[in-house]
Amino acid sequence: MFKYNILEARPTEKWLRRCRWYAIKEEKSERFKAFLSYLESVFYPRIDLTFKGERYFVIVKAGGIREHYVLICPDIVYDVIISPERIESLEQGGNWRYDKFKFSAVGYTIFLVGLNTKASSKISEVKEKFNQIYERVKNEIK
Repeated sequence: MFKYNILEARPTEKWLRRCRWYAIKEEKSERFKAFLSYLESVFYPRIDLTFKGERYFVIVKAGGIREHYVLICPDIVYDVIISPERIESLEQGGNWRYDKFKFSAVGYTIFLVGLNTKASSKISEVKEKFNQIYERVKNEIK
């Protein structure tokens, strides 16, 4: 996860292309509740992660998400890279926070959807791709 939220800074263009996910930091604000409510109302797939003692919701980047909420509350949204391999250059740069996670079928599907969509994809496209991939992997990963 990029150390700075979107309001404070962005990764370099090279790394930003690999950031196919957002992490939304949980807080007790109305903005966060509105963001979460929106994700729930459109049945947008997400995973909950506790990272460095804080709770985040990780989602695939999509055009509609950016237009609805990332521009409204950039101080709680972070760019994320998910990789099955270790990326040592990010660990040494100081601008990234990293950890290892074991994903469920939903988490693995969100990873695969991020790799197979563009950041400008519509929410409906991401959800459709999620459903297609999830049907294939749900019985493989418990």
